[in-house]
Amino acid sequence: MTNMLESKSEFQLSEAFNFIASWQLFPEKGSYEFGHRPKSGIYRIEKTEVKNMLTISMNWVSVEDQAFSSRYSFIPDGTEQSIADNDIADIIQSFLIDATNMKNIFHHDGKIVLEVSHEITPRGFLKVTQKHYRNGQQPFTNVEIFHKQMSVLPYSSSVSGALVKPNEEGIIRHHALTAMEEQTHMQLAQIRK
Repeated sequence: MTNMLESKSEFQLSEAFNFIASWQLFPEKGSYEFGHRPKSGIYRIEKTEVKNMLTISMNWVSVEDQAFSSRYSFIPDGTEQSIADNDIADIIQSFLIDATNMKNIFHHDGKIVLEVSHEITPRGFLKVTQKHYRNGQQPFTNVEIFHKQMSVLPYSSSVSGALVKPNEEGIIRHHALTAMEEQTHMQLAQIRK
C-alpha cells in the first residue's frame, strides 16, 4: 500500500512540471477586488530537495514602492500539512488536479481562509486566482496573470540539439523579458536599501 501511495505521489509531482518555473507578473492583466494592483512581481514555483515537495515564493512591489515577499512549502497530495511561521494560515491542503490545474487551500483555526487556484492557460500563462474568506463577509477574489520567464539561448542546449537561430521577434521578446526582470530586481534592491 505504501509503494502505491509513493508512486501516486511521484506521478502527481511529475504532472507539476508545467508549474515549476519563475513567472513574471503582467500587472495590467489582473483584476483585484481587494487591495491595490502591484507594480511588479515574481512568482516562483520550485521543487525542493525534500521528496515530492514544492515551494512557492512570491516577491512583489506595490505602487508605493514597498517590497513584500511570502514563501511556503507543501506536498500536492491532498493531505493536511502544517505551515510554520505563517500569519494567514496554520494548515495547507494542496491538490494537483492535472498537469494544468493545482489548488491550495489554507486553513486557520479549522476554517478555510484562502483558496489559491493555479491554472496554466492555453496560451501558456499562469493564472493565479486567490479567493479570500473573511469572518461572515462576502469573499473577495483577486486574479493575477503571469508569463514564464525564459532565457533564450543563442545556441543549442546540447550537442545533438537542433540548430537555433534567433529571429527578430525572439530577440525583441528576450530583451523585453530581461528588462522586466532587471527592473523588478532593481526595484527590490532599492527598497531593501
